[in-house]
Amino acid sequence: MQTTENSDSAQGPWLFIHIMKTAGTSFRHYVEAYAPDKMFPSRDKLWSGGRAGQYMGPAKFLALLDSGELDPAEIRYCFGHFPGWMHDKLGAHWRLATVLRHPVDRSISMLRHHRAQNRAELGDKTELDILNIDWLRGNNIVNYQTKVLGGLAKDLPISNRVLEVDDEIFERAKKRLESCAFLGMTERLEDSVRLWHALDGSESGIDFPHANRAKKVPPPDDTFMAALMPLLQYDLALYDYANTLFEERLRTLLG
Repeated sequence: MQTTENSDSAQGPWLFIHIMKTAGTSFRHYVEAYAPDKMFPSRDKLWSGGRAGQYMGPAKFLALLDSGELDPAEIRYCFGHFPGWMHDKLGAHWRLATVLRHPVDRSISMLRHHRAQNRAELGDKTELDILNIDWLRGNNIVNYQTKVLGGLAKDLPISNRVLEVDDEIFERAKKRLESCAFLGMTERLEDSVRLWHALDGSESGIDFPHANRAKKVPPPDDTFMAALMPLLQYDLALYDYANTLFEERLRTLLG
């Protein structure tokens, strides 16, 4: 596969803020398929000292940069479950990328993913049962996308921590979305991929994969939705704002 340089690519490497259950893993696999030598961490380095396939945290990533063990000049694409504040630490020559998903769909996918990963314990549990697990709800559901993008390093050292989102964090999340050189939407993957290549100056010629795709199951009932919706008010507003930015960029860059 071919990667074609353009003037935008001279701005520096990409830092992909991989928000869980937004097709970030699929995006990583897609980029790695056409540019494996420019990817960090490489597939073998995903074994980062924790569970197999677990991304390294922000602290370790920054330490590798500070020590010189990781040279930004030798990489082009960095993927990780990083909070949005990482961009502030890295400097303007890094380009920020992320993908957002409708908060209801992302939350349901997260709950079902957790059930699938813990089938012996949770295999017979409903989405509402799993939503009522306090640590999971706080770490991975409540206004999760807003938290990841808008949190500060002192409050959110890694993405999967409880952080009560307020108006200040919401406004910061909007600003960080604006600063993203690439913003994709899970529900608009085809257009997102087109936009990605326009910004990255690359071509692939391969189909977009779908990693960790959940099985088709009936949607949750009204009781579940009544419990979920109050937990997502900032995320829903941020998603609407992201959609507006996405449409503006499509018109500007792709007509």
